[in-house]
Amino acid sequence: MKVEVLKTLNDDPIDITNLVQSVSGQRAIGESSEFQVNIIGQIQNYNLYIIRVFDEDEVLKYAGFVINQKYNQSSSVTWTTLSCYDYSYILHHRIIAKKYLGTDTTEGKPELIITDIFNESAPEFSLDNLRSIGANIELLYLKYETVFDALNKLFAMVNDYYWYVDNDLDLHVFQTYEEDGPDFNDGINILMNTVKLEESSEGLSNRVWVIGAKQAAENYIDQYFTTDGKSRIHSLSYEPNYTEIYLDGVLVDSKLESNDDGQQEYLISKKEKVLIRPDYKAIETSGKEIKARYKPTREIVDYFEDQGSIEEYGLFETVIKNKDLNDKLESRRFGRAALKKNKSINRKISFETYERDVFPGQKIYIKIDEMNIDSDWLILSVSRNIKPNISHISIAAKEMI
Repeated sequence: MKVEVLKTLNDDPIDITNLVQSVSGQRAIGESSEFQVNIIGQIQNYNLYIIRVFDEDEVLKYAGFVINQKYNQSSSVTWTTLSCYDYSYILHHRIIAKKYLGTDTTEGKPELIITDIFNESAPEFSLDNLRSIGANIELLYLKYETVFDALNKLFAMVNDYYWYVDNDLDLHVFQTYEEDGPDFNDGINILMNTVKLEESSEGLSNRVWVIGAKQAAENYIDQYFTTDGKSRIHSLSYEPNYTEIYLDGVLVDSKLESNDDGQQEYLISKKEKVLIRPDYKAIETSGKEIKARYKPTREIVDYFEDQGSIEEYGLFETVIKNKDLNDKLESRRFGRAALKKNKSINRKISFETYERDVFPGQKIYIKIDEMNIDSDWLILSVSRNIKPNISHISIAAKEMI
């Protein structure tokens, strides 16, 4: 084991290995990874220093920033605990405010959107492991969001893609899995009595309703009223956009109620879906024709179902609301991705091993006859407890369907 700290990546490292008792932590895909360094004695303040942890094979296992330093006395001995985050900590503190459209220079390609986000907000990261993503995004509206949240928002819109940041400030993006890992067999490289298997129907959904953005329809509609000499309010069938009001065929002045300047013939309330004759205007005499010409507000609503899952488990419905979906094809892609992810009972497993060459994103084969396990699994996270000359490793994975 080796542990070193640096003020910046350009500085010479400070070796603190002889003070370190242990290092424990977890790396996971799509999440920030945390690790903790336990030190005997009180040391100088290393907050926001870069810290790197190597295992007994001198392989870099953790790298990131010290973000908290605590001291504790026990039996007349002072202990220092360094709480650390991996390099994705940076992404929690970089902001992006931008709208991406399928018609702009990114052409709706997720990999080009990611490249633009990082070039603008996190240029210190490399994108050598950013691969082509087989999808198109018609709209991604980032309203002063962290780069970390922006990534998760984007990946929620594509199917079966994952991401993580490695120990060299490189962003990895992959579909389904990144590379093959070792095979695991009970009693060989799975430690005895450490296996935990979970089979869960929580989140099961085999019919997915997608509620997308509200937007103006492409075409205008005309709605007619006849004045009765009494009513100032006329109900509209839909929430109006780009409204024009005609009185006996003549275009008259009108504005949104919120923009009333005291000189309008009619006011429009979008929220209440009504046309209003303002109090400062006399009520029209009966028998006149009012034509409201506007583009109605439409909301993208679609649903997707898996008949095989319905026949096996019964009907389980869920609703996904996403205001960024303003295109029918995009909503279908989003809905199908959610359906594929949740249409079956999920199996997750965790176990301990001495296999060191494992990391999140690997596809591993697991065979445990007593638990009826004989399939491929995706490693979601790897936890390590590193001490001088030894590492204890725990794996959490989900079955690949």
